[in-house]
Amino acid sequence: MPRPLKVIFCLKLEDEIKRQLRLFQLNNRPFAAFARDAERSFQVLIPKDIGDGKRTYTRREPDISFKHHWARYPGVVMEVFCARTKDYGMVDEYILDTDGSVSAVFVFRLHNTGSKKATFTLWRPNYQVAEDGVEVLQATAMIQDKQFRTNSGVPAEGEAFRLSLRDFGVEELAQDYAELDQEIVITSEQLCDFLSSAEAHEEKITRFEGSVGQIPPGAVKRYRSQIPLEQQISEEK
Repeated sequence: MPRPLKVIFCLKLEDEIKRQLRLFQLNNRPFAAFARDAERSFQVLIPKDIGDGKRTYTRREPDISFKHHWARYPGVVMEVFCARTKDYGMVDEYILDTDGSVSAVFVFRLHNTGSKKATFTLWRPNYQVAEDGVEVLQATAMIQDKQFRTNSGVPAEGEAFRLSLRDFGVEELAQDYAELDQEIVITSEQLCDFLSSAEAHEEKITRFEGSVGQIPPGAVKRYRSQIPLEQQISEEK
């Protein structure tokens, strides 16, 4: 089960992205129709060619992901870790095994040992021409280990990242729209606030803080019978 810290951080970041998406959806310009098709995604089956025309599929449930309604794969994926890790294998899965359908993969690291620093890396599909002239698709870190909270626990300056509407769907779905450069902007201060709120929530849980119900004096608890429901029904008959 994921830590409350991770769950609350993800919920707050997701809510802010959806809030800004709603502003685009309510607009009367053509891009609003594309924005209305951007939706939360929960699970993705990623193909892997194993030769002889055969494929296997890996089931992934990203911490946060958004997709266009008519897209097969999410366009934006976010994975959140509470401990430092250098396992970037999933980045290649998301980007390469979907043929670049996933246009942005974020990897957040909320805690570093002995420090309050929090960082993220943004990966995007990128084509490079090899020495033999072959065009090669690879995952490239466009933003590498960028701090949004410093070692002392204060927000880093400025914005953290931007997402354009175009990131939420593949080019085939975007080609009918003249403008999809509207951007969702997330600042370092916002990310820092999300993390601080998540930390405070988790601390309350670990300290058993908060109001609770009170059983009246003299009252007792009666738990339900552990007899399977089918057996109870049979005995009643």
